[in-house]
Amino acid sequence: MKIGMNTLYKMDVDEKEQLRIIKEAGFDSTMLSYFVGDNVWEMYDKAIAVGLEVANIHAPISEVNSVWTDSTDGDDYIEIQKERVDFCHSAQISTLVLHTTFLKDVPPLSEIGITRHKRLGEYAEKNGVRLAFENVEPYPHLDAVLSAVGDFHGFCWDIGHNRAYAPHIDFSNLYGDRLIAVHIHDNFGMSEKDILNPKDDKHFIPYDGNADWEEFVNKIKKTSFKGPLTLEISSANSQDYKDMGMVKVASIAYERICKIRNMF
Repeated sequence: MKIGMNTLYKMDVDEKEQLRIIKEAGFDSTMLSYFVGDNVWEMYDKAIAVGLEVANIHAPISEVNSVWTDSTDGDDYIEIQKERVDFCHSAQISTLVLHTTFLKDVPPLSEIGITRHKRLGEYAEKNGVRLAFENVEPYPHLDAVLSAVGDFHGFCWDIGHNRAYAPHIDFSNLYGDRLIAVHIHDNFGMSEKDILNPKDDKHFIPYDGNADWEEFVNKIKKTSFKGPLTLEISSANSQDYKDMGMVKVASIAYERICKIRNMF
């Protein structure tokens, strides 16, 4: 299985230089974020130049809750995601990762939200781009969207989110037959039972938290997923990572993801 790693914000080198470091650490691929204002083509060109595949693109998430409301913001959100689909099509990247909700003040399920997702799914399918909808919180929106968009699109299992926000739900069991992307990172689970706290989502390197990685691997084995195994780590919750620097972080991350890969 191929292995990938994302770039990190606020490290000792800029993100383009981080791509070279990620490649030299031994990784095969990377995941790029394409949020509002990002120069994604510049990052993509750098990744290809250093020899990294781009496994998938992470779409904007901050305004996702608006898609469930009868507002122009919800329509604007879909248009923003269509731009990401267009980029993936142009760059021949097969998968775009999206959220269906975002943490707090989540509106209830709505017909307009389902209709918008169907429209986006149809647009993406026409352009040959698979949408991978990611688990975040224990809301019914993910199930509704996956049911609505059809089997061309699929599921991104975020193991860190599963532990931090919905440890009582086995998302891999629910959607393993549609698994097309994974986000791998560690944490210590929920700090308070049944209370969603964004601070619990640490995005640590595997084995810096207390996740059971053998259990994770065994669950993946029950699916048809063949990779890549993509790390989604962050320095936002770890001063140690910033102090170590990107070269050391990438080296440790490579050793840890290889340890997980070897379990397969």
